[in-house]
Order: sequence, then structure tokens, then C-alpha cells
Amino acid sequence: VLRAKRLGYSTEECENLFVGEGKEIAWWKFKELSRLDGLKDVVSSLQGTFYFPFLKKELEKHGEKEGVQPFENALDESLLKVVENLSIKNFPLFGPLLRFIVAKEFEIRNLKVIVKGVEEKLGVERIKTLLILED
Repeated sequence: VLRAKRLGYSTEECENLFVGEGKEIAWWKFKELSRLDGLKDVVSSLQGTFYFPFLKKELEKHGEKEGVQPFENALDESLLKVVENLSIKNFPLFGPLLRFIVAKEFEIRNLKVIVKGVEEKLGVERIKTLLILED
């Protein structure tokens, strides 16, 4: 929804992007998000969800001026936080393995970002903003 709103999609176009309900966002909530106009409104509407603190931090830090990339990075960081919590809660079972697998996935993604950034002759500071790192 964040990217669709930034690209100017209509409410109907946004609703067509719905792939199914999750734990945090039901169909009615997705429809509500689709009707909102700006990124700020979408983030505010997510208050009470797991994603809100991560997105709010980026909204306060960057506003809407830098597009949706900081928000997508924040959502990726929220995934890392979930995996970190699972690895602690389920230490004797699958937790550490899950954390390792997800960490490797993000490591590969970060390497791709670095390679593409070097290829495109982006500066180090610009590349750093695109990397997903654990706290």
C-alpha cells in the first residue's frame, strides 16, 4: 500500500493488490489503508500494529520526502526483530536456525545492494541507507 500510494494508485487499484489477510492486517483494514491519501495517513492508520513503531520512526526521521524506501527498510527491520524474538523464545527448538537463515537472506540482499550501488557509482552514504542491518 505504501508504494502504491506513492505511485498514485487509485483505491480500486490498491484493493486489487490484496493477497490475503495476515495476523496484523485484515481485509477491512487493508481497504481502509487503500482509501487514505498520503504515506503519513497510512502510517498513522497502522497504529496498534506491530509495524507502527518501525514506520513511525522512519516517518519522523525522513518524512515523506525520501519516498517509500526508508519505510520498506523499516518493514524489513521489523522482520529481523520478529526473527530475533523467535530465536530467543524458541532457543532449544528452531529459533537459532530460523534466525541464521533469515540473517543470511538479508546478508545476500545487502551484498546485491552493494554490488548494484558500486555498479551505478552511488556514494557510500547512499548505499548505507539501502542496507538492512540488525540493531
